[in-house]
Amino acid sequence: MVVRTITNIPQANANDQSAIITSWQHSTGSKVNKGEVVCTLENTKSVFDVYAEEEGYLYPLHNDGESLPVGAALYVISSDKDDTEKAVRDWVNASANTSSSTGAPPTKKAIILAKRHNIDLSLVPSGGARVSEKDVQAYLAKQSSPSSRKKAAIANLPRGADTVLDSYKSDHKQNVLIIGAGNGAVQILDALRQSDTQQAVGLLDDDPDLSDKTVMGLPILGGCDSQTLASLWEKKSFDAAIVSISTNNAFRKLICERLKEAGIPLANVIHPRAYIGMNAKLGSGNVILAFCQIAACAEIGDDNFLSAYVSIEHHSKLGNHNSFGPGVLTSSSVQIADQCKFGTGVFIEPWISIGSKSVIASGCTITQDVSENTIVKSTNAPSSKPLPKQ
Repeated sequence: MVVRTITNIPQANANDQSAIITSWQHSTGSKVNKGEVVCTLENTKSVFDVYAEEEGYLYPLHNDGESLPVGAALYVISSDKDDTEKAVRDWVNASANTSSSTGAPPTKKAIILAKRHNIDLSLVPSGGARVSEKDVQAYLAKQSSPSSRKKAAIANLPRGADTVLDSYKSDHKQNVLIIGAGNGAVQILDALRQSDTQQAVGLLDDDPDLSDKTVMGLPILGGCDSQTLASLWEKKSFDAAIVSISTNNAFRKLICERLKEAGIPLANVIHPRAYIGMNAKLGSGNVILAFCQIAACAEIGDDNFLSAYVSIEHHSKLGNHNSFGPGVLTSSSVQIADQCKFGTGVFIEPWISIGSKSVIASGCTITQDVSENTIVKSTNAPSSKPLPKQ
């Protein structure tokens, strides 16, 4: 008798809702032992390993680089060495169909595409653990029906909202459009609320569940697509935009480039309690939150997200599209390239260089150069064990 067990995406941190597959340690069908590392995942603050809970043969359900919600099916361990990937996936699909309430939800892209074409996702066959964008595309091709893509809905701002001024007065504030309506947007709204020169006027987000909702009283006006941006820009609904997403630097870069191509200025949002030193240079599109320091002669590129208490010391250089958790401290003359991601409480020694697309986990102390596309894990992760019974 074949025994198969599904392992789901764990919730490593209380606030995390998803994780990215960084790498698989074994190939499809490989033998794994209980306690072996199966794969490595990355969430908003850390990089962590997933260990096999039993012995058997591994069948991954997703590829490197995929982002999955907490609780989604990650891989299957089979007791049969002659099991096949097709048989395993068929079994996973059958299990999901048996109890839809416990199955993984469709991907965000699948939901968006389905809504554009008025498709009932329950009718779309899944090629994996959950319905993906490719599954919806295949369903559309099979139906051979013309696309019924809806026009991007741009909701009117609430009555009385002062978002479009007839003329620029001497006391005019810069109207800022926030891209992304998650936790990063809340941090930006908090900073803007204390600003004398800027004010938020609305948000954009691709999540269809957020349509027609508000964040701290401000409306979500539509998705992040070029059409919506162009329409709002033509209406003079805002003066500049800022990207609030701090968990996906590749997406930050994509939106930043989309804004620049449309000729839309990028705003710098700097909390009043941040410190900008003498001769420091700032690009555009940067988020610098409370108690950050950009020291004298430091250089900051474009589209970076610095959480509270980040310090970029003197003569250090920071590239573009990077994100920092709270309490990241560089020493002097540190060089950080593009699309790097830092967890919480990272310390970087002087003259260190960190290559593009590197990930530095929380609690690390960096004492040597880090090449590009490198993951650095903390060796100080605490171990845990249950307390003895009293």
